[in-house]
Amino acid sequence: MGGFFVDPARTPAEAPGLPDLVAAVADAAAHGLDTYSWQLPWVLTTHLYRYGHWEDLTAVQKRSKR
Repeated sequence: MGGFFVDPARTPAEAPGLPDLVAAVADAAAHGLDTYSWQLPWVLTTHLYRYGHWEDLTAVQKRSKR
């Protein structure tokens, strides 16, 4: 049975749509959509953490309004 992290050899390097979701966090924060600017990072955090997207994880957390 696997651990908490996903085996990078068995996963895609980039999830489809991930850059768009990360950009949506910045757009929500820029347009005053506070609810979305904290909910999107909250939903994305587990995926970004498990797949090792550290830069994206840091970026969405910094832009979060909560």
